[in-house]
Amino acid sequence: MKCTGQCIALPANIKTTLMRATAHILTILLVLTIAGCQSTHHLRFADHQWNLSEHYGQIINEDTTYRLTFGNRLLPVDMPIISSRDSMQKYPGLEKFMGQILHTTGLDSAEVLFYAPDMTTMFVVPRPERNGIQPSSVSSNIDGEHPYTMWVYDDFGEDWIRKPEEMFTYTFFDRRKKQILVVDYYTYVDRPLAQILVFQTETKQTKKMNLKRQMYRAFFRKDVNDHKAVEFWSNTVNSHRKLAFGNYMIGQEIKHDRERKYIVNIAKADSCLIANDYPQALNHLKKAMSLRDKQETETMVNTACAAAQTGELSFAMSMLQEIAAMDKDWYMDNPANGELAPLTALDDWHAFADTMASRMERIEANYDRPLRQRLLAIWKADQDVRHRFLQAYKAQPQDSVKVKVLTDEMIETDAKNLAEIKEILHIHGWPGKDLVGNACSTIWLVIQHADIETQKEALPMLKEGVIRGDLNRIQIAMLEDRILVNSGEQQIYGTQYYWEESDGRKAAKVYPIRDAANVDMRRESIGLEPLSDAMRKLK
Repeated sequence: MKCTGQCIALPANIKTTLMRATAHILTILLVLTIAGCQSTHHLRFADHQWNLSEHYGQIINEDTTYRLTFGNRLLPVDMPIISSRDSMQKYPGLEKFMGQILHTTGLDSAEVLFYAPDMTTMFVVPRPERNGIQPSSVSSNIDGEHPYTMWVYDDFGEDWIRKPEEMFTYTFFDRRKKQILVVDYYTYVDRPLAQILVFQTETKQTKKMNLKRQMYRAFFRKDVNDHKAVEFWSNTVNSHRKLAFGNYMIGQEIKHDRERKYIVNIAKADSCLIANDYPQALNHLKKAMSLRDKQETETMVNTACAAAQTGELSFAMSMLQEIAAMDKDWYMDNPANGELAPLTALDDWHAFADTMASRMERIEANYDRPLRQRLLAIWKADQDVRHRFLQAYKAQPQDSVKVKVLTDEMIETDAKNLAEIKEILHIHGWPGKDLVGNACSTIWLVIQHADIETQKEALPMLKEGVIRGDLNRIQIAMLEDRILVNSGEQQIYGTQYYWEESDGRKAAKVYPIRDAANVDMRRESIGLEPLSDAMRKLK
């Protein structure tokens, strides 16, 4: 047919159909374009700086919150580490490649720590974790010497909520892209971490990224679709599972070290607060808070008090506001009287004080307030003398005269407190939370420091307090252990210890334990951490 250059008039119905079809195709192309853009725009980096560790095969970030291993191997100094948007600019198509990996694995919202192509590994912080989705396998007891892996089948009836000592693994296979992705979810320190293993056959697309060969190859020459290479891929995946276990254990080491430093700084802060050395107390409290993601209310209150006394008023006020927002039932009785008094000059103080007053009115509506204040005063007297005693006892060199004076004062204080508690119990009976709030724990505290006959006599009453919800099981376990130790018997939960001096240093030693092999099982049943962790904090 010869083309004449003339326009051919189409029937109206055909013309309309073609216009609609063209518009539909354009709409599809636009959606695909937008979707492609979104997959890369969702890429979020933590923007850490990473350096090789002194240990083979490990890299560490600038604030030492992460130390991750690739195994016992020498890492090339010039190994590409993609940890920011700037770091991937010289690799054309890499942003899209990484975005597709996150999208495929359901980690679009994750924060990328880094991608090390030579190590075929990407580390990301998932937000949120894939709870409720069935994994390919579950590795359990990964904090033990011999973790085991269980492969998951469709007939498993689980809710698939990962426990801290477990690792969930998800696998993704794309024949067209020639790609296998293995995602290991585990706990690093105290937060979830996803380790993505990228097994990618080299293709035209990957060659364009210009990821030149260093010590190892960024992408594999073996075809993931070739069934003859199945043994190679299975061995590679298995070796990387061990790396995930290794990273978990490194996280546990960091956690224990941070917890030990936390305990040390809290103890030092307590000593400084007792001595009214607020600048040093604030310094130790800030160090302690930097070591934990989740803060304890008592630590935050002490920090606010030290900051108020040191002149950091805005910081102190923000700390109190954070506690109030975090716990809707938290309040302070007369917050303006005491160390927080300097904050009354701030504009935010009146709203905070009103919140405290309304909460106190709501919660203490049926309290016996004079009795509550009396119990709180007894608690303070008990703890103050012990803080001063421990400070003198641990001093190097030790002031033996001061220790003796404080020992006598502690004995006198305990006798006075016990007499008051017996009077309260005679008049009021057991004062539960409905009458005095958490001040009822003062009864347990004073009994804990009483003579053994008083402890034995009070134990049934305190157990009733646990049943009513006024006390917790740990408090009773501590009292039971103390009664046994004072009776010359073996304790049950390992809560009682003593200090022994060796080579000029004092070390905590636990008293003998009945059926010591199963002590951690008993401790777990009442909410206590493993004994080794508890003793490590005392070092």
